[in-house]
Amino acid sequence: MIEKARANTFGYLSGLWREIAFSLRVMTKPFDGYWDLKHEKRGSVRASVFIILCMLLATLAHYQFSGFFFVKSFVRDEVSIIREFLVITVPFALWVISSWCFTTLMDGEGSMKDIFIATAYALVPMIIINLPLVFISNLVTLEEGAFIDVLKGIGIVWSGFLIFSGTLVTHQYSIGKGLLTILVTLAGMGILLFLALLVATLLQQVLSFFIGLYQEIGLRLL
Repeated sequence: MIEKARANTFGYLSGLWREIAFSLRVMTKPFDGYWDLKHEKRGSVRASVFIILCMLLATLAHYQFSGFFFVKSFVRDEVSIIREFLVITVPFALWVISSWCFTTLMDGEGSMKDIFIATAYALVPMIIINLPLVFISNLVTLEEGAFIDVLKGIGIVWSGFLIFSGTLVTHQYSIGKGLLTILVTLAGMGILLFLALLVATLLQQVLSFFIGLYQEIGLRLL
């Protein structure tokens, strides 16, 4: 029984590692990589969740361990794991939902799961670039910090290109249709955020009304 459990655990971890390692192929050969990611099932939701968690760790490491010139002490003191988690996951979720909504209307071939995996794998360049920069930032001066900004910019552009490539391959779009899809997806994210804030405001007002009503009834009964 123990041997079987160990074998299952080893098999699970081995499979997870292969799926995470495949992100390197997606980085270097995005069109081939995304094709295999979707059609050959070389990626998974579990690997995607792990990548998102790594993105959170990279962000927290930046705030906690970067050089003083790049992150001031008062910023370190105000860092919240929950807030940073929301900063990463909320835009990610909005992108996935908005992309799925519009690509469904635009004859896209990818499912929400495909979009989720493709987007998560696109974050890997920023993780790989940003983590070493945490340590490098402690070795350079403020004037040399432009080098760090350039590398961060490369990571963002690289990830952006992967999202674009993933959109084309996942949904079998042309370049023009892929660009249009990304633009309407970004607009959709804004609409979804507005609706979410509107619903939250209405719920808060309704809750405040019932709390006030309860307090009023309580005072009258007393």
